[in-house]
Amino acid sequence: MRTRLDVGYSTPWCGDVVLAVAGWWQQARPGCEVSVQRRSSCTIHSVGCPRGAVDVQLTEFPIAEPAIVTGPVVFTEPRAVVAAADA
Repeated sequence: MRTRLDVGYSTPWCGDVVLAVAGWWQQARPGCEVSVQRRSSCTIHSVGCPRGAVDVQLTEFPIAEPAIVTGPVVFTEPRAVVAAADA
C-alpha cells in the first residue's frame, strides 16, 4: 500500500478544494502522507508537470497532452472581465 500521495494544482482558486480532499484522504488512510504543491501548468513537455512529479493534478482545461489522462470536470468557475469604473 502506498504511503504517500503527491497532489498538484495549477490555480489559487482550486487550492482550498485540494486541501479539503487531502485532509479527507489522510483521515481515510491513516499513515498516508499527502504532499500538496502548486504547479503553474500541467504538460509533460514543460517544467510544470514532468512525468511522475505528481500522482494527481487539479488543473484547468484544455490539456492537449496525449500522455495525460483527464478525468471528469470537478467544478467550474464563471469568468468575467473586470475594469475600473472610470477607465
